[in-house]
Amino acid sequence: MLLRMGVVELLFTSDTPSSGFSGTLPGVLATANFQTDPIKELTLLKKYQPDKPLMVTEYWTGWFDHWTEKHHTTPASDFGRVLDKILGFGASVNFYMFHGGTSWGFMNGADLKNKSVTAIDNEGFQPDVTTYDYNAPLSEAGDYTEKYFRAKEIMAKYNKLNIVQPPMPNLTQRYAYQSVRITGEISLQDITNQLPSINTNKLLPMELLPINNNSGQSYGYIIYKNSIINIPKNSILQINGRVCDTVLVLINGILKNKILESKHDLNGFGFWKQKDSKLFLDSKEYKNATLELLVENWGRVNYGFLQQFNQHKGIWQGNVLLNNKVVQFDKIFPLEFKKSFTKSLNHWRIPSFTTGPKLFKAIINITEPKDTYIDMRDWNKGIIIVNNFVLGRYLSLGPQHSIYLPAEFLHNGENKILVFEHFIPARTIKFVDNLIFKQIKKQLH
Repeated sequence: MLLRMGVVELLFTSDTPSSGFSGTLPGVLATANFQTDPIKELTLLKKYQPDKPLMVTEYWTGWFDHWTEKHHTTPASDFGRVLDKILGFGASVNFYMFHGGTSWGFMNGADLKNKSVTAIDNEGFQPDVTTYDYNAPLSEAGDYTEKYFRAKEIMAKYNKLNIVQPPMPNLTQRYAYQSVRITGEISLQDITNQLPSINTNKLLPMELLPINNNSGQSYGYIIYKNSIINIPKNSILQINGRVCDTVLVLINGILKNKILESKHDLNGFGFWKQKDSKLFLDSKEYKNATLELLVENWGRVNYGFLQQFNQHKGIWQGNVLLNNKVVQFDKIFPLEFKKSFTKSLNHWRIPSFTTGPKLFKAIINITEPKDTYIDMRDWNKGIIIVNNFVLGRYLSLGPQHSIYLPAEFLHNGENKILVFEHFIPARTIKFVDNLIFKQIKKQLH
């Protein structure tokens, strides 16, 4: 197809040679990707195509992280040893990654742990963190690392040309601003009052909503609402199938879920791992109540088999039951956190700091914008928005605990910071000058 469309540039494929060459095509250059065993991998590649140049298209300099799992690092000594062998073998190399980065907004991505399943059965769903620092030679914020200097040294060893190296650029200055207080909040009810609604009794996923020129909703949250419902004492709410990806249940605006406190909680109600999950409600009776299900798209699968990319987010795999009777929802609200929406928000109130999903606001006055990191260790789970731009996600379970905020996202004067917190808010927003990786919650598994 590419050739038919007039592409004349070099085409190539990239796979790990020891995993086979089923991803290659006749007449197309095959290249390699790997992190270890360079001699083994390059020998297999050379045997497969002995008359072609050797290219490592992805030399993995580090690795990415999943929420609730450990932070990945690789020693600079191992990195340098493999690079030395690649160049010594006569191969060309491209670093993946050479410069770490950030998956801004809702673009963190995910993969499925069990590669045999489809995206419909998302039990093995593994959402990635916001930072893509990757333990790369240049960090997310552009710092030089030991790997950078090792790469520079080894590449000079194999360079046969007398090249004058330019001076290294100065590092960008970072600054830990003073903490700022939370000065306002908006409840979920006040948020939905400012959202367009879709009147339907069907449990539609995000992608099938008749919005955005009928292209549906791609990211953010989706809210399913029953405006008038009677809930007897000791009721049981059941969601058939799996949630895609997390859900908060609110009755009359009050959160009924267990607060996320450990990795073990992901196996219970409110998360994707449990099929046909049940929530036991309290002993209180509710008449003419509102029932809201706030569902989060925690990231789309961006690596795997073709069948894993047919993804739907929300509640759509089965009915929602209350005491074994189907619940009919009458409204759906797409909560996308577009810039136009966050700019127009009103009905800010004095913060109550009660438990449950709310949007919080703080203002920081800056005279000279500098790179910084927002320290979210005092918060639980949610997203951060700076000057109406969604920076990314945070989670108290880690491994990422601070979010990169470049100076380019700030301006002189007032800067607005919003935090959409799922569970327990903090009273301030703190800043640090570095990326923090740390497990601070006890894991019960």
